[in-house]
Amino acid sequence: MITKQSLIKFLSIFLWFSILACSPEYNEDDSKRIKELEEQCTEYEEQIESFKNKSQKSTDSLKLENEKLQFQKDSITSKYNQLVNINLFQSSDDYIYKKYTKGLPIEAKAKDEYWDRGFYYASEKEGEMLYHVTTGLRNDSIYFLFMGIVMEKELSQPAYAKIYELNEDKEIFVIDSFKFIMPTFISRPEISYYLEDFSHRNNDNLIINGGTLYYYKETEERLWEDTYLDTWQKRECYSYSIGSKNEPLKLKGFYFSNNVQEGTGTYQFLISPAKSLLVSNFCSSLDFYHIANWNNALVSIFGKGDINTYRNESIYKPLGFDFDSTFNAYNKSILDSANSDLHDDESPIIGGFCWHPQKNIVYFDNSGVCYACIWKVDLDNSSIEKIVPEHEAIHPHFFATATNEYVAYVEENKIMLSKVPEDIEE
Repeated sequence: MITKQSLIKFLSIFLWFSILACSPEYNEDDSKRIKELEEQCTEYEEQIESFKNKSQKSTDSLKLENEKLQFQKDSITSKYNQLVNINLFQSSDDYIYKKYTKGLPIEAKAKDEYWDRGFYYASEKEGEMLYHVTTGLRNDSIYFLFMGIVMEKELSQPAYAKIYELNEDKEIFVIDSFKFIMPTFISRPEISYYLEDFSHRNNDNLIINGGTLYYYKETEERLWEDTYLDTWQKRECYSYSIGSKNEPLKLKGFYFSNNVQEGTGTYQFLISPAKSLLVSNFCSSLDFYHIANWNNALVSIFGKGDINTYRNESIYKPLGFDFDSTFNAYNKSILDSANSDLHDDESPIIGGFCWHPQKNIVYFDNSGVCYACIWKVDLDNSSIEKIVPEHEAIHPHFFATATNEYVAYVEENKIMLSKVPEDIEE
């Protein structure tokens, strides 16, 4: 490295060389000395040039490294902003329509020890299965929104899912459609397994917030190992103004809501509208937690993409309700006569679930072959109650009007309504 002393020495040599070269009287020894000085000057010039080159390279390297760090920072900031730029946390107003006073017609009511329930709408398309019913209020009218899909018998043929809107006159409108991505990891290539996979993967789809429907389309296959952030990178998000029949708007970023899942949808949790409780689901079990620190939970889940923070008791406190000891294959109060052939190695598979917006109550369906029904978990009373006994009933959705409380659900190709008994309504 060229130092200050080296530079001074070089200048001294250069000055001495200049004096000798200009003198009229110099001998052979002086000539040799001049030659030596010239060689030293050349050597120092090369060192100076080398130093300049190294300095430039060092400056360029630092500049490039700084640019890389800035790019990484911008990428992380962009990903964070994409995930948090649309806050869709639902409040009780998205479930309870206090000004809606009209009644909803329920046809062919069932009368038994379970909740009153009946048919509301049926698909007219042969072979179509409906999924993920939800409701929204716009201009004092209730709309039902849900998904439908027809799987071809030849699985090599592409299938398309549709997102529907149903108004009070039972008029159906197709909001959007998208190609069903056939998963490659399913071991048994049968239609029922592909439909079950579709059902689980879309448990966090169709979010209603303030009269607007938000939904996503998958752009590529989701994998078991995908994280929460990975999952959102494989989606395109849209918004639709309920009741408008307008073209949906494609969102530039992503949204986040009470409903969170990762991977292929086998792990999921749901935050209550009051942001005070959380229910998590992994295949056959439900676990319940009190959110002790909402700000920390928000940053951990939606900032860092870590949905496993529920294990951190400084953020979440277990409620102590032992779901598994009550809801299992050996509890005869849970099983009915149709389950008498249940094998010991079979267990319930939790499908869709939702919170009551104002009570510590969760409604859920279980999609296992021997269990399929809709249930109510009352955390205050530590109880589990079957409210819909039909084995095809899935995807409960609670909503209320000024006069009644309902749980809507799907039964194959039908939208069904069950009415909360008056003796347990608020």
